[in-house]
Formats: sequence, C-alpha cells, structure tokens
Amino acid sequence: LGNPTRAKYYLMSLVSLRPNDNTARFELAQLRLIEGYSENRPAARDEIRNLASDPALRERALSLLLADAMEEKKANETIELADQLSTLTNLAPTQQVLVLEAYRRQAPGKLNAYLAHLQQNYADQPDKVIVLAGYLSNLGQTEDVCRWIDGLPEKTKAADGVQMSYAYALLLQKKWDDLETYLRDCKWK
Repeated sequence: LGNPTRAKYYLMSLVSLRPNDNTARFELAQLRLIEGYSENRPAARDEIRNLASDPALRERALSLLLADAMEEKKANETIELADQLSTLTNLAPTQQVLVLEAYRRQAPGKLNAYLAHLQQNYADQPDKVIVLAGYLSNLGQTEDVCRWIDGLPEKTKAADGVQMSYAYALLLQKKWDDLETYLRDCKWK
C-alpha cells in the first residue's frame, strides 16, 4: 500500500472482518510494534507471541520478537528467543545470523558452538556462505572468514559471491599482495 497509516487501517478492517486471519493479525501487530508508541508495544508483543504458535508464522514472529528484545536490551528475553529460534530447521540465513548476533551480545558462551554449527551447515551452500561471511567481516573477523572459506569444498569456493566475500575479507585486512594474487587466480563465471 505504500502508506503505513493506510496499511494499518486496511489491516484493522481485514482483521475485524476475518478475525481468524493470522497473517493479517501478524502484519497488524508488526506495524504496531514498529510504530514505536510505548503504549502499543506490550500488546503488539503479546499478539506476536501468541501468533508464534502458528507454524506458518513461527519463524517470522520469533525473529521479530528477538529483534525487538535486542533493541530494547532485554537480555533474558533475547537469550530465550534466540534459543527457540536456534532449534528451528527452516530459518533463513538472515534469521540465523540474527540468532548469532543475539548470542554475541547476550550469551557469548553459546556463540562459538552456534557459529561452528552454521559454518558446517553452510559449507555446500554458497548463498548462505556469503551472508555469514558478510556478517563476520562486518564484525572485523576477516581472518576467520578467510580461514573458513579456505576450508570449504572447491565447488563452494568457486562460486562468484564466495570469491567476492573472500576478496572483501582480504581487502579489509589490507593484504594487498594476497588480494592481487587471489584475484588473478580467480575464475569468474
């Protein structure tokens, strides 16, 4: 719709006409949470938490609640939601990185195990390698990125996006000679 106010009123009408439409209820609660009015936030959070019981909305609802808990600096809730999300199998890479960030901020003891889990699961999925490598590079862990990519299967390392992630990590480390050598040897598709 392009206009948040119009979208909100449209969703309110839709929810009043179809109260069992969980997707519309979720979208409305999400808008209310994002609006930022402190009096709306607890009710919006409760609605989203209730909707997390719907399997079709579980990942989105828990991810939204986790992002909100992190923003509000609620440590216990952040860890609880990250733990719930980490057990789900169909998470998008961005949601898994959100869990990783939650652990980095609030539960450092869980960080390395979850990171190792993601690195192992992503080994043959170049699109996911790119997301995780970008996250780690932004944290300044570029040497870890290079070591991890060096250990990936050749097919994964040969993907253009993975090669760019590796080159970016070398660039951030200011390893100019290594970068030049690496780029010269790359076979771009």
